[in-house]
Amino acid sequence: MTISPFPLPANEDARISALADFHLMDTPPEEEFDRLAELAARLFKVPTVLISLIGNDRQFFKARVGFDPCETSREISFCAHAIMQDDILFIPDALKDDRFAKNPLVLGPPFIRFYAGKPLVTPTGEKIGTVCLIDSQPHQTFSAEDRKNLSDIAALVMDRMEMRRLEIARDVSQNRFENIASTSPDAIICYNDREEITFWNRAAEKLFGYSAQEAANRSVQIIVPVSLQPIYQSELQRLRNGEHLALEDGVIELSGLRKDGGEFPSELSLSTWREGNTNSVGIIVRDITERKHNEERLFRLACLD
Repeated sequence: MTISPFPLPANEDARISALADFHLMDTPPEEEFDRLAELAARLFKVPTVLISLIGNDRQFFKARVGFDPCETSREISFCAHAIMQDDILFIPDALKDDRFAKNPLVLGPPFIRFYAGKPLVTPTGEKIGTVCLIDSQPHQTFSAEDRKNLSDIAALVMDRMEMRRLEIARDVSQNRFENIASTSPDAIICYNDREEITFWNRAAEKLFGYSAQEAANRSVQIIVPVSLQPIYQSELQRLRNGEHLALEDGVIELSGLRKDGGEFPSELSLSTWREGNTNSVGIIVRDITERKHNEERLFRLACLD
């Protein structure tokens, strides 16, 4: 059986390097990704949804609905073709597409006929995988609304993957961390147990409205709403005592405070370390206003009969 060889992006080396930064290949299933795959299956009423990561010679499924294998060869991967374009790859009927008509995933389980895959794109532009929809029945149309909804789900997946990448970056060298932080779309802030801000990236400038110069050595309280001051003071005391922070376990949702006084829902992740005689905190902050809106919209759609 002859199968068309998979295409290679022009930036393949950079793409593989970017994928490695996420440390997601061959990791166990996680609820946050499974939940999004299940949402897509309900929303689009398809039997199979995959969150696929494209490695050198194989694709690994970080989440899967209606498909048992955790990986397949890249040679037979539909997603290897999807990452070659910016928009969604829509295949109404794989049996009528010369690229896939003889593919074993078409001629055998899961008997793919319909496929729609949206690339997962990193903040620096590398396409590391897809969110894809699969059905054993042809689908002759994929509407503009369908495209928007699939794109929104892919954005939610990438959002969570990027938070993971930044959490890992906190454990690497300072130079590497600052290089990653400078290009991150998420606000990254460091402060010490004297409450002084010691690091403030460009995304923090945009999110909170203070320039790095304005924020330097200011109290981190400038971004804490009044309603959260009791939590902040409790955590600050823990930090000064060298204790484990209560907010240090996983990703949490809290409100943030902008320079203009506006509050916004945020997702943040904290870590602590000791520098000389000083205890320090690093925070990754993400504005999740749009994400929460999209999640609510997609879940409402998925619940409609």
